[in-house]
Amino acid sequence: MYDVIDTNYGSAYDPHSASLLVPQHGLYFLSISFGSHRYTSNLAITVDGAEVCKAVGHEIMGSCSTMLEIAAGATVNVRAVRGAASILGSERETGFTGFLYKAL
Repeated sequence: MYDVIDTNYGSAYDPHSASLLVPQHGLYFLSISFGSHRYTSNLAITVDGAEVCKAVGHEIMGSCSTMLEIAAGATVNVRAVRGAASILGSERETGFTGFLYKAL
């Protein structure tokens, strides 16, 4: 999904599968943001396929952030729900952040 990766400490994010493999059980902060140019667009963060955060943008931007407990080995993804062509790629100001806040 992302063609430019600024940081990937611990290499938990796999750019080939566009997935973050959770390395240890803990409380994680997850956030997405995107520019939505001329279209209504939606992105969602999923954990093992279940939607945990949904961002809706209409002609300006969309974002969502969440903090939740996630088990080791879970897979975190960002998926396009609507309007993917208008938001995907680095030229469209799309970003994802995920990090361990506290080990449990």
